[in-house]
Amino acid sequence: MRLGTWHRRLLVATLSAVAATGVLWFLLHDVMDREPDEVLRTLLVAHGVIAFASAIAFGSVLPLHVLAGWRQRRNRLTGLAVALTVVLLIASALLLYYGGEETRAWARLIHLAVGFAAIVAVPLHVVLGRRLRNQRERGGTSREQEW
Repeated sequence: MRLGTWHRRLLVATLSAVAATGVLWFLLHDVMDREPDEVLRTLLVAHGVIAFASAIAFGSVLPLHVLAGWRQRRNRLTGLAVALTVVLLIASALLLYYGGEETRAWARLIHLAVGFAAIVAVPLHVVLGRRLRNQRERGGTSREQEW
């Protein structure tokens, strides 16, 4: 099911911004081993606020886009991957914020790995969805569409 223009723009904006702030924070904090400062703090706050907006945007596609796609058996594999990715990111973020020291290392590792996977999974879902839609419009089928 195709999203409306405003809906697509909302998702692209929030998901791009949350990915950019997360990657930038990772590069500065972990790769460059920058000492905690106001820049890192601001990036982390921005990442959290934008992530919250992304979760709302994701929730907005559940009743129409996700449900319709599931019922029509379209792009299920990558759609499921995106949904699982979002759930894992939200759960690991909650553990990072509210969990104790005993869960922090694992939550951080999961959040980083799944966050980088999301940077691949979301565009892949979009590209495959468009490809499947184009095939349907030309009269072809796809194995994933039937799954």
